[in-house]
Amino acid sequence: MTTPPHEMRFRRILLPLDSGATDGADLDAAVRLAARFQAEVVGIFIEDADLMRLAALPFARETAPLSASTRRLDPADMARALRARAGMLRARLRERATQASVSWSFRIVQGELLAEQLGEAAASDLLILGTGSRRAASPRAAGRVTRHFFSHGACTVWLRRAPAAEERPVVALLDDISSGWRVLAVARQFACRDGKHLLVMIAADDATEFARRAHEVGERLSVDGMEAECLPLARAAASDLIQVVTSARGKLLVIARDSPLASGAGYQRLLENLPCEIVLAG
Repeated sequence: MTTPPHEMRFRRILLPLDSGATDGADLDAAVRLAARFQAEVVGIFIEDADLMRLAALPFARETAPLSASTRRLDPADMARALRARAGMLRARLRERATQASVSWSFRIVQGELLAEQLGEAAASDLLILGTGSRRAASPRAAGRVTRHFFSHGACTVWLRRAPAAEERPVVALLDDISSGWRVLAVARQFACRDGKHLLVMIAADDATEFARRAHEVGERLSVDGMEAECLPLARAAASDLIQVVTSARGKLLVIARDSPLASGAGYQRLLENLPCEIVLAG
């Protein structure tokens, strides 16, 4: 591994919100993390241009949930509904951030979801993508979104899912020498956040290499008074990693954004088969 960097801190946490954000769980998670690092939460509500264009089409209709009756979509009604939703989310962010003494900001923007998120992510340390977002609501959609961010050089991305029990471990994959400390630093922050156990999977060609890298991991974590369980991973394949994380009942998996498993078919397999959250360290 390369020389360890200074301790990683999240100073600016970006939380994109859209019409799919319903329960505010991602917002609450952002505030909790910001409180730990004394970071700022930047909430942006994106009035999706695609939705507004859809509402303006003459054949676009909506169905009432109770009566099953249909009526034509009205762009003005759509705009009012989006603004009302944004107002509710802003009020919740203000309440939660004030309670936690967290610095925050919130604004409404109009445009394409990905384009707006990319512009804000360039100035952020951590981007939270919740599955409440319309553009990350399924594994396939989430894969497209995160690949788009990484191809444009975005920051660390936390792909949230339904919260798991806090006592489950954080799992870090060290499959590349150059990015190993970055992954470990991010995993350490998430493990420290709730006092969870840290499990480090080390891809190594032989037992000697594994022992050397496991020793380096132990030395690095001991400076912070932490310990981790290190396990060898013969090959950094999606199927092997899925098996290990599932067996360990991992709560969250941290891998490098430049890992082979952060792109292509391997990454899609992780999204579709892992029952835990994923953080891609930038």
